[in-house]
Amino acid sequence: MQQTDLAAAVSIKDAVKDKLKELQADIAANAQAIYTEEGTTVSGSVMLSLQNKMLRLEEAKRELLTSSREIFRLSPTYQDPSLQTIVQDNTLSAFGVKKVFDALRNNYIFLDSSNRIVANPLTPFLRAYTSGATQGGGGKRRKKTRKSAVLFYKV
Repeated sequence: MQQTDLAAAVSIKDAVKDKLKELQADIAANAQAIYTEEGTTVSGSVMLSLQNKMLRLEEAKRELLTSSREIFRLSPTYQDPSLQTIVQDNTLSAFGVKKVFDALRNNYIFLDSSNRIVANPLTPFLRAYTSGATQGGGGKRRKKTRKSAVLFYKV
């Protein structure tokens, strides 16, 4: 029964997503028409059309967020990759974690290399240090290495 309810909620989300894609394409076409050189004679009507489509886009976004409540009630870890945008973060990528803006959650989430949601990658749960070992031969020029921190994150 839960799977049936989840499938129904996902189909509602997919219908809203299709509406969003269509509106985004129309908005992109209107914006391009406004910024063309020969668009000066029709820019007033195109601008009005663009404003109306932007209002419809905001309404569709609200519908998407409303449909997501039922989805996350039934499956808290549900993801739709087509509604996610990767945000470049070199610090996190060094640990194999991606920062993603999830339009379905209207928030940032963090994904591991298997695309599973990471609870909070910014706070390590364990910190370990390597020892400062001595390198080199037995002469006067022995070199000490620094200790370095290794951070472990919960996945």
